Amino acid sequence: MSVPSRLIRAAFKRCGVDIQRLPRRPISSKRLEQLYSKYKSDTMLGPLEYMRNLALAATVTVPGCVIECGVWKGGSSAGMAEVLGPERDYYLFDSFQGHVAPQPIDGPAALAWQADKSGPWYFDNARVGPEVAEAAMKNSGARKYRLVKGWFDDTLPSFVPPSPVAVLRIDCDWYAGTMTCLRALFPFVAEEGILIADGYPDWDGFARAIHEYLANYEGVTRIKQFEGRLYYVVKGPRKWEY
Repeated sequence: MSVPSRLIRAAFKRCGVDIQRLPRRPISSKRLEQLYSKYKSDTMLGPLEYMRNLALAATVTVPGCVIECGVWKGGSSAGMAEVLGPERDYYLFDSFQGHVAPQPIDGPAALAWQADKSGPWYFDNARVGPEVAEAAMKNSGARKYRLVKGWFDDTLPSFVPPSPVAVLRIDCDWYAGTMTCLRALFPFVAEEGILIADGYPDWDGFARAIHEYLANYEGVTRIKQFEGRLYYVVKGPRKWEY
């Protein structure tokens, strides 16, 4: 059962954390290009995809922590730290042992990706040590970050963030991992916070997990597109503005 956002806000307020809007941080195309140049060796995203992710993150105006599940070399988290500010808490969850094997529910494209070990996007099954992501986060200037090494089933069930989640980015591709991340973390997303669903248009299992979870979520959410390509989920009722 999901926890109503008003109860989450009240609980954090009792702990001295009041959720208020922050001024939006303007970000220029030149700045986005600089960040891609800085972190391009630490991300699998192409330049337009990477800059689109950061531009979307920069629109978030609620305070709170930033969480990424499936970080590889840490380039996306490092870039978000640069656009969202060094004062936030950043959490990077990854096995740092590569992907688990996709299952039939993940679809033929996922199974083909797993089988093509010489393919240009295989990247040794996304296997890389945590020291690479550690270096990227140090390079970002973030003051408060934590790399959480281990399989999501082991690390997420007992995790409670120190504040509402302003940005949750899930990039673990397959159905099982995505569903684990959603169940553990989406209830903590702040109202008007966002879930960046990076794998939504690419992987069948990822999309299925998003649909199934949101269909059973008791709060108000909607799936949106940013710049016609990047899918994300907004939490909370629509605010009418005149």
